[in-house]
Amino acid sequence: MNDSTRFRSKFVISPVVSYKPETSWGFGIGAKWLFKFKHATQDTRTSNMPIAALYTLKKQVVISSGYTVFFNHENWMLKGNIGYSNFPQQYYGIGNNTSKKNEELFEYQNILFEPLLLKRIVGKLFLGGGIRYNNIWDMKYEKDKLLDQNKPLGYDGSVSAGLEFAATYDNRDNVLNALTGALYEFRHAVYGENLGGLPFQLTKLDLRQYFKLSKRNDVLAFQGYGYFSDGRAPLGELAALGGSDLMRGYYKGRFLENNMLAAQMEYRFPVLNPVGMVVFVGAGEVYHQISDLRLKNVKVGYGAGLRLKIVKSENLNIRFDVAKGEKFNFYFGIAEAF
Repeated sequence: MNDSTRFRSKFVISPVVSYKPETSWGFGIGAKWLFKFKHATQDTRTSNMPIAALYTLKKQVVISSGYTVFFNHENWMLKGNIGYSNFPQQYYGIGNNTSKKNEELFEYQNILFEPLLLKRIVGKLFLGGGIRYNNIWDMKYEKDKLLDQNKPLGYDGSVSAGLEFAATYDNRDNVLNALTGALYEFRHAVYGENLGGLPFQLTKLDLRQYFKLSKRNDVLAFQGYGYFSDGRAPLGELAALGGSDLMRGYYKGRFLENNMLAAQMEYRFPVLNPVGMVVFVGAGEVYHQISDLRLKNVKVGYGAGLRLKIVKSENLNIRFDVAKGEKFNFYFGIAEAF
């Protein structure tokens, strides 16, 4: 096979502007490294290592990187997250039907470290694992409000330190913005006191499928997502419905519980190069136990967005989405929601 030694690594550093309801406007510096290792063959997809440092109008500091690295022939894959944040966040209580009248603000600092190393077993099936360390500290909250009154586990901070097992099937043609293929990912983490944190277990299931509908790159994308804890998860590890990626139209953390089921569908289509559009709809619900699920309690969000292609070879877009959920929200950033 031909190798990709001619693949020109792309390292872009630029000012970053983002917006989502949880952070308001954010301003900072971002860098994205798109690369392949020397002598990588054509069956090796492009690796990406982004990093962003933001300061938001809500006085938040966010430094983050969610990376995916493919080694030659994709025999190994390294993926994960690393970040730091100093974050004020809204809190409404725990449950799928909490009232907006309960809204209060709490602040905390957070460090997350989650590297996963996976070995290709057959085809595009990878198995492996790693560690996950999530430290939440310096919790500040309003006295005599709901959080102070109920004092849920982790209200004063928490440490989650554990081992994580992962099984991933990933044959997407592009990790940043797939036209075809699928991602099916299962993760199970065991946290324990002997590792310096609280004892609980957490399982995540992420199922994505992409269908290219035309030569002009119309795409129909689907995602199903499950988040399941054993009931002992602290506040900072509860399933949080909402955000810029899943259940757009809801503030991230508007509804909190031990478990969550959610799904979304998105139709992506070009308009006039380099501009495209999307329309999307999502539905989800958080719950304590399976018997709590009720169709009437399912939350629904929908909307549309504009796309501006900034790296044609990697199909990388800037996105602007407007979504209606509990209320109208808009989102501005880089790369697709899923």
